[in-house]
Amino acid sequence: MSFVGRVALVTGAGKGIGEAIARALAAEKIKVGVNALHKETAAAVAKEITDTGGEAIAIPGNVAEQNTVNTMVAKLAQAFGPVDILVNNAAAMAEMIPFEKTTTKEQEDELVTLIGAFNCTRSVLPSMIDRRNGRIINISSVSGRYG
Repeated sequence: MSFVGRVALVTGAGKGIGEAIARALAAEKIKVGVNALHKETAAAVAKEITDTGGEAIAIPGNVAEQNTVNTMVAKLAQAFGPVDILVNNAAAMAEMIPFEKTTTKEQEDELVTLIGAFNCTRSVLPSMIDRRNGRIINISSVSGRYG
């Protein structure tokens, strides 16, 4: 199956696994929306991708905010077309603490990861359903086993 020319949104693509996924997709001739919380970070990764012959745009924003996500998805669709591939990778990184020792604030911070995936999925899913085409990939970690 060829994904050449498809459009992907990769959240948390400013570094680490997300950045590697964005680069790998671009290497396969997929047009990539590079999401990171900070504009400079998203722009740097998008520039590196375009400098090496890929197609990418920076889509900075907080995925925990639905209106922000909707704007991100609209910007990507305007540039490249509707999202075909969503990679939910954004995560709020926190120290691993046993659940019973966490504060309410720490629990809320952890929810950002889950809420972000929900928001992004909610934003791209209607178009995927209408087109009867799309892939949603959720990245997780072993943290869930130990929390």
